[in-house]
Amino acid sequence: MANIDIRHLKIGGSYLVFGQAVQAFVAFAANLVLVRFIMPEGFGRFALVLAGASIVLSLISLRLNILI
Repeated sequence: MANIDIRHLKIGGSYLVFGQAVQAFVAFAANLVLVRFIMPEGFGRFALVLAGASIVLSLISLRLNILI
C-alpha cells in the first residue's frame, strides 16, 4: 500500500476547493453582468438554456473533482 503524504493531500484539496470557489464567483459575476445588459426575456431564455446544459453536463461528466 502506498504511503499517503498528508501535506500533498492538504495542498491538493485546497486547490480543488479554491478552484470551485473561483468558478462559483466567476459564474455569479457573469450573471450580474448579463442581468444588467440583457432584457429580462432574453435573460430568462439564457437561464433556461444554461440550466438545461448544466443538467446534461452533470449527467454525462464523471464529476471527479467532487468525488475526490
